[in-house]
Amino acid sequence: MKNIWLMMCGALTLTLFAGCKGNEPEFKPQGDTTLTLETKSVDATADGGHFEVNYALENPVEGAEIKVNAEKDWVYNIDTSVDGVISFDVAASYDAEARNCRLELIYPGIYPNPTLTVKQAAGKEHSIKLELVNAAATTITMNVVPQDKNMPYVFILGTGKYFEENGGELMYSDEALWASDMEVFESFGGAFGGNASTGAAAFMFTGDMMGHQFTGVTPNTTYVAYAYGFDNETLTPLTEIARLKITTTAVSDYTLHFDFEVEVDGPNVTIDIAPQGYDGYYYYGVFWAKDVEGATQEQLRSYCEQTWENDKAYYSSFFDTPEQGLHFIFNELAFRGAQHLEVELDANTEFILWAFGMNDEALMNTTPEFYTFKTGGVKASENTFTLSVTELHPRKATVKVEPSNDDPYVAALVAGDRFEGLTDEEIMEYILINFMVQYASGTMSDTATGLVPSTEYELLVFGAQAGAPTTGLYRHKFTTPEVVYADLDFSLTIGDYYSGAEVAAINPDYAGYEDMILVHITANVDDAAVNAYFNATNALDYPYYEYEHLVAGLLTEGALQELTSLYAFYYDEPYIFFGMAEDEDGNFTEMWASKDITFTKEGCSPAEEFFAGETRISRSEAVAQRLGKLSYE
Repeated sequence: MKNIWLMMCGALTLTLFAGCKGNEPEFKPQGDTTLTLETKSVDATADGGHFEVNYALENPVEGAEIKVNAEKDWVYNIDTSVDGVISFDVAASYDAEARNCRLELIYPGIYPNPTLTVKQAAGKEHSIKLELVNAAATTITMNVVPQDKNMPYVFILGTGKYFEENGGELMYSDEALWASDMEVFESFGGAFGGNASTGAAAFMFTGDMMGHQFTGVTPNTTYVAYAYGFDNETLTPLTEIARLKITTTAVSDYTLHFDFEVEVDGPNVTIDIAPQGYDGYYYYGVFWAKDVEGATQEQLRSYCEQTWENDKAYYSSFFDTPEQGLHFIFNELAFRGAQHLEVELDANTEFILWAFGMNDEALMNTTPEFYTFKTGGVKASENTFTLSVTELHPRKATVKVEPSNDDPYVAALVAGDRFEGLTDEEIMEYILINFMVQYASGTMSDTATGLVPSTEYELLVFGAQAGAPTTGLYRHKFTTPEVVYADLDFSLTIGDYYSGAEVAAINPDYAGYEDMILVHITANVDDAAVNAYFNATNALDYPYYEYEHLVAGLLTEGALQELTSLYAFYYDEPYIFFGMAEDEDGNFTEMWASKDITFTKEGCSPAEEFFAGETRISRSEAVAQRLGKLSYE
């Protein structure tokens, strides 16, 4: 996931009574009350387990019960309901050193209180290591490092309150937490029409995760991060559970005040910002007010902090050490002293300007301050447009936009019925909000590719600035001709294939493909072809794909950069290889397809022969270019 996390909350209501002394039970010793333990200490292995200690109670007090207080919470599920027996559970230990926990027995008339010591041997290392990088007020950053880099594992963040329920059993009982997670997986998967496997998949990862962030956590609150290996097919755990208790920092009482001055001229905004009586580093930014509508002050703080943490994480990833990253952050991302900014923002839109200070570790340490402002409208443009389509082919066309002046405008090519039933104003608003808008100016002539034969399209053009229209909508419809097949030869040659494990044993550059085969595939095409494409799919699926669907997928995959390249495939799966060539008019050949091919370990050629053709391609990076993409959906 991926910022995929689960905040598992349990509701627990405590009713507190401030009673008077007369309401408290009064226990009076009956004779000489004594409590004798059969042993003063219990030895536990690193694996922990269930233990029982017998005791003898003479002259018991009527109505009184033995209370047991454990010094450490890794001794839990303490039970005295059976007369003469104290039972408890000891959690497995992963501490590097042995540890002790003292249990104090409390009973009326007995002083000093008897004690029982639980001694546990040094633990072993977790199969998955959890490392806390930073626990800020609203963000937790962690590293997850499994011993087995190929093992899938579950990784979740839960609230401390959830783990405290039921006597804290979930904190130390792997079986209890596994059972709880299975209920969550079934519920989560069922909500999306799946099952426990699909639910668990949302919380599963492989390999190291460095700098993983949980956002939106609550300040000054305890959480528990945990991880364990998990087989999603059999729904069974593969390792013990690694847990890490984390407490977020409290919101600082320190308030840093900023002078905000904002001048608005239509969509053009001038911002001056200066901290009062402060010469340290700070950060500022702007929200769309609609994006945080109804947010609490704490939520706004979280948004600000997360924006900063995301920026830090992105730029820090380019440096070898945290020190280098921190140097860059302070010198290139953070601000110091008064700042002046001139920027064009969306017109007729409300924004929130925010700023906060930070400490020497570049962590937010002041409450953000906010300033709300609204931009004005844009001026209408006198621009007009002439639209035309030339060089019309079944799968491509050249569209041309000729404006009357150099004012900015937006152009979009859509299916002919895309906006059927909408007004021009609604169409322009939709495009500006939902399309990846690129403003143009001057005459534009561009070739649109990937069109479908015998299909209606519409070219839409209108003047725009700062996210608002400045002219009316101009429209031009056209229909692509019927399909024409390119008169070109195309075929694929699937060469001998080799065991990835044997190849990697000779040259470690090919490590990572031990469970696959390696094969060179060559596209044979006419010199007149401008592009060639190919892919592969399960042979059982291929007959159900229509030609246009195959073409669209190949175009998405992209044209071949080299006619001969190295690819990796799995053993014992039936494949069909298919492809096509493209002529200068954008027409494609009929689809060429191979016979069914299944790669077997018995069919592998000697790995030494693989390197005879190493001059063509020999680096594992070349495999990675296409590995994992040769599947068709």
